[in-house]
Amino acid sequence: MLLDRKIWAIASGKGGTGKTVISASMAVHLADLGFRTVLVDVDLGCANLHTCFGMERPSASITDFIERRTDHIEEVALETGIPNLKLISGALDPVDAAMIRYQQKRRIIRQLNTMEADLVILDIATGANLTQVELFLAADLGALITTPEPMSVENFYRLLHMIYFHRVREIPGWKKFEKTLPENLLDGTTCPAKFLADLDKVGRDWKEKVEKRMENFAPGIIVNKVHAQEDRELGPDIKLACKRFFNLDMAYLGSVEHDDCVWQAVKHRKPVLLDYAHSRPSRSIRQITEAMLSISRRRS
Repeated sequence: MLLDRKIWAIASGKGGTGKTVISASMAVHLADLGFRTVLVDVDLGCANLHTCFGMERPSASITDFIERRTDHIEEVALETGIPNLKLISGALDPVDAAMIRYQQKRRIIRQLNTMEADLVILDIATGANLTQVELFLAADLGALITTPEPMSVENFYRLLHMIYFHRVREIPGWKKFEKTLPENLLDGTTCPAKFLADLDKVGRDWKEKVEKRMENFAPGIIVNKVHAQEDRELGPDIKLACKRFFNLDMAYLGSVEHDDCVWQAVKHRKPVLLDYAHSRPSRSIRQITEAMLSISRRRS
């Protein structure tokens, strides 16, 4: 089942958003649909995705590949007991693991692209450091998760802001041009819309290059732990804000209802999609996964 966008990245700016729980169940649904799926725990400091599948400390992990104890990443892919679904566990030795070099990240992505799989899901570590951002940008399709809590929403925008400007800095020749810009333009407080307006005054050709660079960049939005109607309105509100302040036409993928069955599934060490297959959260995760599948089938 060939897709135009094979590698998906799921990320969040704050802990406690349910990112890993959602990633695990998305992978289960894709496998159930017949896609050969590989779920990769790229939380290289506090890996725990294997726990969602009731697995004890894995015998092999991505650390073995990073440190070249094995030449092929497929050799550390573990069977989950679910047809069509394999797991690559995150680093088991967290000391310095989160600070891998750029070349190591590119090697990981290159090998994931050549795996015999239809889809690869990266469960990105929480936060906004360079490793998370580079892995997110290396994927073909990404989604950012938030909850309705103000701190979570704030960190959503902070992570998106960092991803946006890192993508800008990947434009050939940008680093040299950046030295000519006013310091306040790139101090981390300027929203991309204002950045583009100011950039237009000092270098219109560079503004056009940035707009071209961002043309097909539109991570999806997922809102988790929804309690009330106003929480359900948060996703469309974020989409509008991203269009206004980031000039990005991001897709609102859907929301997942708060339900005690989710933490019950976590206690049982199972993906909620398996433990409570007919629950409201499970139905929502299926819909979100299929929305991402629809995007993956479109040519960028």
